[in-house]
Amino acid sequence: GVKAGISDLLLLYPNAEFSFLAIEMKTKTGTQNPNQKEWQKSVEKLGIGKYVICRSFDDFEKEIKIYLQSTKFGFV
Repeated sequence: GVKAGISDLLLLYPNAEFSFLAIEMKTKTGTQNPNQKEWQKSVEKLGIGKYVICRSFDDFEKEIKIYLQSTKFGFV
């Protein structure tokens, strides 16, 4: 099963700061439900994952590039 609230996408690849990237995809006007807000709080409180909300493909692409730039492989 799937746990309610978990991000739409998880990049399970560590970078210099975090163990994973949690990506929540939303429309321009979309909002998080209470379960999603709780998941975000959990990720941020633990400090081992980065949580982002992307509202377009451009947002998604930018966040992936930023995240991967600080890996040991230095992806761009």
